[in-house]
Amino acid sequence: MAIEHRKGTLTMTGITSTTAFSPAKAALAGGRLRRWVDLVEVGAAASVGSTYTFARLPSDCTLSPLSTVRWDDVGTGGATLDIGDGAHADGLATDIAIDAAAGSSPLLEAKGIETFGQPLWQMLGHAADPGGTIDLVATLATAAASAGGTLVFDVYYTVD
Repeated sequence: MAIEHRKGTLTMTGITSTTAFSPAKAALAGGRLRRWVDLVEVGAAASVGSTYTFARLPSDCTLSPLSTVRWDDVGTGGATLDIGDGAHADGLATDIAIDAAAGSSPLLEAKGIETFGQPLWQMLGHAADPGGTIDLVATLATAAASAGGTLVFDVYYTVD
């Protein structure tokens, strides 16, 4: 075994005991956590490909792993959600099963922990920051909804 002395790679890189204080990006250290909450009703006859736009966020914001999607009973039969944007429909989450009586899932279901701290545009899969804002969209992915229901999106993010 070895004793290790390591620093975080997102905010502590380049900071030594002899360097002058240099604050990290506010989105990663000390920034104000913001919240966007929206509720969308799913129709009883919603088919595969139905979309539900639930947030418009700055393209360079940093999403928190605290972000979640919740649902009540939207029926049986394998209904799932993908979460992303218009260019990357499943950039954040892929095939979240929403056909249980009620439940919740991390909004970043498809993202590994190594992506936490990346800006939204990068998490979604864009090659470069498009600037401005990005609309987040949930798509009914693998099966139709057999009953109406409610989706609640609770999104936490920070910006510089």
